[in-house]
Amino acid sequence: MQVPLGHYSDPLLLESFGPSLFVDMSGERIEIQGEVYPQSWAGGVAMLAWMGAVCEATGVHCGSGDYFVMERCAIDGHCAASRQELMRDDAMNHAGEEAVKVYDAMRTQFVNLIRTRGRTSSAP
Repeated sequence: MQVPLGHYSDPLLLESFGPSLFVDMSGERIEIQGEVYPQSWAGGVAMLAWMGAVCEATGVHCGSGDYFVMERCAIDGHCAASRQELMRDDAMNHAGEEAVKVYDAMRTQFVNLIRTRGRTSSAP
């Protein structure tokens, strides 16, 4: 998929593309920068990590006023201080401590990928 260079800094566009910009999400396992995640729940955690990474990588403030955070607080009473905290909590609920570790690793990888692609002249 070709993405114009400037769009790697557009948080809404990045959210809509999802991690498929950098990761093949179609198989039974997920691989990010050579790191393989074979867990059956890795795809769901990858989506959570992506949503947290977009804020961090683009510098957008995703605190308690973030639309995801406000919506979850209003709908199901799960109120968090930031989108990253909310997504991390969701990973914990998804598959426990192992999922949180995977979430943290994936989020870091996605932040690096978004930032790196934003400074290069070629898209994946």
